[in-house]
Amino acid sequence: MPSKANCIGFAGTDSYDLIIYLAAMLTAAKRKILLSDNSCQKALTFCVPLSDAKVRNRTEICYKGINFLQDINLVPSEEYDFVLADYGNNVNHLGLQGCNTLFLVTDTGLHNIAVIEPLGIQFKNVYLLLREIPEGMKEEYIHKLLQVKGLDEKKSYYFYLDDSDREAMAALQYNNSLSYRELSPSVKFFIWDILQEVFKLGKNEIKLAEKELKRRH
Repeated sequence: MPSKANCIGFAGTDSYDLIIYLAAMLTAAKRKILLSDNSCQKALTFCVPLSDAKVRNRTEICYKGINFLQDINLVPSEEYDFVLADYGNNVNHLGLQGCNTLFLVTDTGLHNIAVIEPLGIQFKNVYLLLREIPEGMKEEYIHKLLQVKGLDEKKSYYFYLDDSDREAMAALQYNNSLSYRELSPSVKFFIWDILQEVFKLGKNEIKLAEKELKRRH
């Protein structure tokens, strides 16, 4: 185990579903994962069952074998392989400075794009996630808007409006269930690609983790 965990940050619009699925796959692959919810809206924390409502008021939460921490700048990272931190629109959080990799997440709303613009300039190891792209809109247009503002991302991922992904997001909060089988091809591609590129998992390792995740859920 590394002496210091690799901290992966997510900032911008909702990405709690992607974080949960990455954490579930990594846990199935025998990695020790910590989730940190430093967002204002606490969407990630609301994936904990309502029956555990009292637990939500605590700083530390454990659910489905994954540890959560809330509102922190520093974590006991030596205990984990990876820390996945959700900052949402809380883009001035001090914890962002400790991220090794940052995912900037937005939909096509100009007001949401404006939120992540400063981070695209401040950070170097950045990935862009453009979500809920409506039919007929060219994703390259949003991409160019951010590039003009100084964004120089390593890679971009595009997610078009998809009812199955929306249903899966709702299931995480209302049913507290992982609907991995029902995810759109674009989300599954993102998970596979990032597990290889950022988390350095091999293809066979990902296949085994995916099989285990489908078996559990």
